[in-house]
Amino acid sequence: MVIGDQRKYLCALLTLKTAQDNEGNPTNLLADEVKKFLRIHGNNGGTIQEVIDDANLRKDISDGIERVNSKAVSRASYIRKWTLLNEDFSIPGGELTPTLKLKSCLLYTSEAADDLLCVYFG
Repeated sequence: MVIGDQRKYLCALLTLKTAQDNEGNPTNLLADEVKKFLRIHGNNGGTIQEVIDDANLRKDISDGIERVNSKAVSRASYIRKWTLLNEDFSIPGGELTPTLKLKSCLLYTSEAADDLLCVYFG
């Protein structure tokens, strides 16, 4: 999720795709495609907690954001800061609508709100 309305710059709240339980709730287990990507990059972690602070993963994310920024039409559309959240967005968690759109209200009522404040204000 990219946030920047009424802000000096854009920030991104990122999640890693996780496996879901039978009720559609995200677990802390990473999805198979995420584990495959991480293994290629030298990380054998299987949960978010095992990989969230991995320097190589964070460098890969930063490099990806730099590539996106290099194609931006203006500096105003650059992502300046980002953070990796501890869990994936989900419908049961209240962050996604049934059509898988992010609810903006999560910025005011969830852990993501705390992460967003940390991104902007350090």
